[in-house]
Amino acid sequence: MDDSELIALSKSGNAEAYEELVLRYQGIAHRTAYMVTRDQDIAQDISQDAFLKGFGAIQTFQDGSPFRRWLLRIVTNLALDRQRTLAREHR
Repeated sequence: MDDSELIALSKSGNAEAYEELVLRYQGIAHRTAYMVTRDQDIAQDISQDAFLKGFGAIQTFQDGSPFRRWLLRIVTNLALDRQRTLAREHR
């Protein structure tokens, strides 16, 4: 099944379809978070948070757009937010 089919099923509430997207993209999500944070544990937390946030926002996903780009934007934003929070705490 391709991403667009899995997204359509996810939008209709099919958690198993979204789980397939998670399995498909968890590696790149973690690597992206790690590139920003340089911490394996934080990157793992961020990638999990991104998938949860993505599931909650799947209705906003624009059909026909690349899911990978959408997901990695969520990952990057969460990672940058975490870095800003950590920087403020160190000051």
